[in-house]
Amino acid sequence: MTEGFITPIQRWPVRLGNKLAPLLKEVGMLPAPCDVNEMMDAAARATGLDDFGDLGFCQPLTLLLRDLERDESLHPMGRFMHRQYLLRFLKARLRLQAAFKQTPAMAGERVARPVIILGLPRTGTTRLFNILAQDKRHRTLSLWESYRPTPAPKAPGHPKDMRRLLAKIERNAAYYLGPELPAVHHLAVDGPEECIHLLSTSFLSYIFLLEYDAPTYHDYFLSCDQEAPYRAYSEILKYLQTGYQSDRWVLKSPTHIFGIEGIMKTFPDALFVHTHRDPLKAVASSASLALVARGMGASILDPRRVGHQTFQHLNVGLNRLLDARRRIPSAQILDVHYKETLHNPMGVVEAIYDKFGFDLNEETRAAMAREIDAKPQHFKGRHAYDPADFGLSRGQINTAFAEYQSTFQIAPES
Repeated sequence: MTEGFITPIQRWPVRLGNKLAPLLKEVGMLPAPCDVNEMMDAAARATGLDDFGDLGFCQPLTLLLRDLERDESLHPMGRFMHRQYLLRFLKARLRLQAAFKQTPAMAGERVARPVIILGLPRTGTTRLFNILAQDKRHRTLSLWESYRPTPAPKAPGHPKDMRRLLAKIERNAAYYLGPELPAVHHLAVDGPEECIHLLSTSFLSYIFLLEYDAPTYHDYFLSCDQEAPYRAYSEILKYLQTGYQSDRWVLKSPTHIFGIEGIMKTFPDALFVHTHRDPLKAVASSASLALVARGMGASILDPRRVGHQTFQHLNVGLNRLLDARRRIPSAQILDVHYKETLHNPMGVVEAIYDKFGFDLNEETRAAMAREIDAKPQHFKGRHAYDPADFGLSRGQINTAFAEYQSTFQIAPES
């Protein structure tokens, strides 16, 4: 191992596939990401569909594929896995376009007053999201539904659906290939799950910055207009709620800090819960997640490079959110600190319901209490990381995030 670099764990199927890669390539069993047209043709053959809708996704996907081609850290099986991952979003896009045409009821749908949890990643958003999802009047996504949104479910619950089985297999495979993943980011097949995968069908999503070393795509993503992908995202939500409706959507994703302007234009009545945490912890924890995610397909990784990229991404995203907050009516946003979510989650829930005028009945309280008791912090293992491993220091973070820390009185964590 080169000094300062790490060699990710490679499970035996990956090692075997890498050894057999020349033979597998020769017989066409190990294709790698090529270009957009080739990938679109592959998705069309797999689904029997050919209408991708608005082709604006082609530019970001082209940049992403070019970055993957240039990434020398990827091993052959990693390239193959990334190809399958990107193909899943292309196939989902094709199926969504077909479903939109077959669902005339969508014309009368409106996503009204969604609750959107946002903030820096790793700031307690998942814990809070899981608790709010216990209210039966809230509509959230499941993991299997976010991976493959079509057809829209007709009722809440866990239907006997092949998509659920596929999602469970994919989740378990990810856990096997990245054994540190469960402690870093738990994936519940039946949800609730964040909506980052719905935005990924437009190929404008923070998930690609998290999972790939993609500098060209990075520059494009951080500079492009976010209104179009959020319009497409809204159409998916409208489609999904035609199956069954509830009082409101509750949504969560780290990518929303980058797309806040698109959210505000698409959902002008959205209700926001902005979560806060010591940015050193948030950035370092995000870098740790990125390292685990990238490690599934890479032979060698530089934690300091991952840390620098994560710092750049989140600095831009947070500043974008802070700027947009000046235009969000105070009645539509509530600030919540990580320690409050950790130590007094029901107090946070009560503040949210009071702020937005929701009814917190006893049935919902009891369900939320059960969720809190069943899933304490670290219930899937402790997520251990050291900011220094990623080249992150207290001084660097304090300089970059000084205004944020001062405005929201963010205390350093020990």
